[in-house]
Amino acid sequence: MEPTEITSESSPDDPAIESSPNMNRRFGLLGLALVGFALVGSMVQTASDPLPPDLEMRMRDFKALGDDVEVLFVGSSITLFGVAPEQVEASSGLGAFNLGIYAAHGHVVNQVLRYAMQAKSDGLKYVVIELVPWGCGAIQVPAVNPETYWWHTPSETVGALNSMRMDACSPTLVGYHLKAAFIRATGLGLANHKRQPPERETYIRGWAALVAGDEYFDVTDNRRFFKGNPRGYASQVKMLRTAYDYVADTSGYNLGALRKQKAYVESFGVEVIYMIPPSLDSFVVERQLERTGTISPVMNFNRPWIYPEVFESSSRFDFRHLNERGAILFGEILGREIAEYDGAKTTK
Repeated sequence: MEPTEITSESSPDDPAIESSPNMNRRFGLLGLALVGFALVGSMVQTASDPLPPDLEMRMRDFKALGDDVEVLFVGSSITLFGVAPEQVEASSGLGAFNLGIYAAHGHVVNQVLRYAMQAKSDGLKYVVIELVPWGCGAIQVPAVNPETYWWHTPSETVGALNSMRMDACSPTLVGYHLKAAFIRATGLGLANHKRQPPERETYIRGWAALVAGDEYFDVTDNRRFFKGNPRGYASQVKMLRTAYDYVADTSGYNLGALRKQKAYVESFGVEVIYMIPPSLDSFVVERQLERTGTISPVMNFNRPWIYPEVFESSSRFDFRHLNERGAILFGEILGREIAEYDGAKTTK
């Protein structure tokens, strides 16, 4: 059962498509190439897709802990650096592990979930999934350079192609996603990242802290803007209150992919909890899906008026990520919320 298989449809009568013989031949050749690519890629099994070395090491640790892991966190670098499992465990009484991935979007999270569900023990109760971008195409936003995108595999690339919703995407965006998919495919399953962060030698139950002086992340634009513009940061925190009440258009959101993702995890007897993390991202679409009950349960921590401690500048590494202090504080908050949720389910 694959969580991202959503087929694409486009109209053959689209007036924008030229009908000259040469153009038809070109489209025919392109179509054959896409079909061939999809057929080859579909035969590639997930087990043959190589994992990045540090993720492979963390996956081994996750598997070795067995029933000691009752809560698994999956998401982007916001999760990887921002959720301290030991603090989650101390506050909830439930063993926790972090499988957050740097630069992950929805389809990468699905790939991690496939590995994790195959490796999990019977003790796993909850998978907490950060609501990473799942917009039009469920691939990536145009601001992300596909040539520097992290961890591409043949079957993952085909899955991304199959998950596109052309009816909800502009032709320009579709073309962008196709280009991105082919660039990813050229890596033949190997990391093709020009700015891939250095591998870390140690993790604490899958978690790595962001600390000042980090040779890779300390020089990012996010970090520089945060250090050089404290007033701008404070202003953006205040704007989250307005964003919280904003009614967003969810028509470009790949809800089918989310539903299949949840069904996939639940097929292993594990419950999904969605998490909106404490970040300067507005998450207006995710908040709208929470508000309407389209997705549930959702734990929304992007509310500085309720969780001020994780929005203090002393808890932040940059606009989006928590530092070590913030991750520990957030782990304690997460643990309390999960314990309350788990307790409510137990007493029903």
